[in-house]
Amino acid sequence: MSAGEQAPTPAGGAPLPTADTVLERHDPSQADEGSVWLHLAIIIPLALMIFLFRLGVADWRDECDTHEGLNIAQIMSGESWVLPLRNGRHVPEKPLLYAWLGAVGAKLRNSGGDLWDARLPSAVTALAGTLVVYWAARAMAGGAVALWSALLLITTPQFIISGRDSRVDMVFCTFLTAALLLTWRVWDGAGGRRTAALAGLCFGLATLSKGPLALVLGVLVFGVTAVVAPPAPGWRLLLAPAPLLLSLGLPALWYAAATVEQGMTFLRVHIFAENVGRLIGGKERILWYYIAPFIVQGLPWTIAFPAAVAGTPALPARHRRFLWAWVAAMFVFFSLSLGKRRVYLLPLRPALAILLAAWLVPLFARWRGHERAIAPPAAVRAIIAASLFAMLALVLALSFAPGGWGTSPQQWSYWWRLFFREHPGTILAFALVVGVGLDQFLRALWQRRFERAAYALVVGLAIGTTLAVSSDAIVHGQGVSNQPLARVVAANVAPDQPLAFLDTDDENGISLQFDLRRHIGVTQSLGDHDSCTPPAPGAYLIWESLWDARGCASDPAWQLIARGGPEVSTHRDRRMVFARYAPTTRSVP
Repeated sequence: MSAGEQAPTPAGGAPLPTADTVLERHDPSQADEGSVWLHLAIIIPLALMIFLFRLGVADWRDECDTHEGLNIAQIMSGESWVLPLRNGRHVPEKPLLYAWLGAVGAKLRNSGGDLWDARLPSAVTALAGTLVVYWAARAMAGGAVALWSALLLITTPQFIISGRDSRVDMVFCTFLTAALLLTWRVWDGAGGRRTAALAGLCFGLATLSKGPLALVLGVLVFGVTAVVAPPAPGWRLLLAPAPLLLSLGLPALWYAAATVEQGMTFLRVHIFAENVGRLIGGKERILWYYIAPFIVQGLPWTIAFPAAVAGTPALPARHRRFLWAWVAAMFVFFSLSLGKRRVYLLPLRPALAILLAAWLVPLFARWRGHERAIAPPAAVRAIIAASLFAMLALVLALSFAPGGWGTSPQQWSYWWRLFFREHPGTILAFALVVGVGLDQFLRALWQRRFERAAYALVVGLAIGTTLAVSSDAIVHGQGVSNQPLARVVAANVAPDQPLAFLDTDDENGISLQFDLRRHIGVTQSLGDHDSCTPPAPGAYLIWESLWDARGCASDPAWQLIARGGPEVSTHRDRRMVFARYAPTTRSVP
């Protein structure tokens, strides 16, 4: 705005301050920092609700979700803490920090390693990562930006889902975030030797979470940062012996121990298959692959992304350039990589949350003092109430299977119908949260109370998304569960009796191994590829499709005990037959 221009004036109010005036008001050296304890009293309970609600209720969604849970269970059963082999045969694809954290939780809970323990490391590190972002944003731009950075982060859908997951991504994200922010303090001249050493430790722990990718991303981010925000004179502290030893030597100890245990097999899996292979061995060549996930999994906050890019945030220029370098470097790196997964965008969410919060806080300040006391039209509240009653009526109707809706276990609608009938309180709570949150949000917008509207949106998103995500996890877990089959197997085969997969890949039965808490052998049929003759009598698990295609039931030596596994049609290819082979009247060929 030029010197001769006047700031726009809202109806019935004083002129709005300019962006430059707002930026001055939010100089962290001058602004009211706000109470740390008050902020933590808002952030921590909200985060605990988001990440812990019904955390251990849902069964596994797929076999990949089970990997870390099985590692934890095997460690708790007395297997190696260095490299517990999956089913006694397969090298884990990821380093073991996640499993170690889960095993510590299982020890404290005396649980032996259950569904809760398998997800708890993600939940705990999600809370820790949120607090790290709060601390860093407070140092950069003051208390208000720090509070909103944390609130935006814990209501980002991708962050919520990963914080309730049983995969390594959230643990990796948290330690990498802490490493980058601590490194930035030293880079910017605000940190000393201890900060540099702590940054090195966090890089080492991030490497123990997901491998050398942590170091690659760290070098990449600060390589870009060096161009847009050159380091302060003391940056060489980052190259001192302590940071280097912690960032490189700490993970090297585990890599060395694992190599001693498993030799080149381990190195092929961890260095080549899981790192180099993921980078150059994928098939997804679309450079714009991540644009949609970046926006959709960050809603509603990513709507403000263009404004945050073009706006004048409450954030000093050097900090702003570093955070944008962080976001841009990771987005471009993963876009160029041939191996693509949506969750790879998770480590850029903390930086993006600070940038969006730094744009949002001045916006609140611009409108502060220009509120109006006019209530929105009564018709708005009536429409909201009518919509919610219609939604509840629809859910109630669907729970009684109108027109045959959801009557077959092969349909996902069947499992949703069961959920509606078994958890009516969840549906009612979701409707109330949506209704009250929407009412308060629209009312605050109407009255130009934008900060209050944002608070209403945060609370509604936090509770509503948590209810939705936890409900979806329960439904999907029920639809693909192996627990009923595992109970039948456990009732018929004692832990000391042999049990084997017949012509079946044990990597597709990881959840069954977790439920049974035992290794399951792997064997092949005798004879040609159409044979259904195991090498010895005993209990076997075989693909249901294979059992039917080979006509195994026609052999009187087989006693079919149970069919089980996923019920839904999208996952029925993972169903198995549990049968006992006991030839008595003829010899085995």
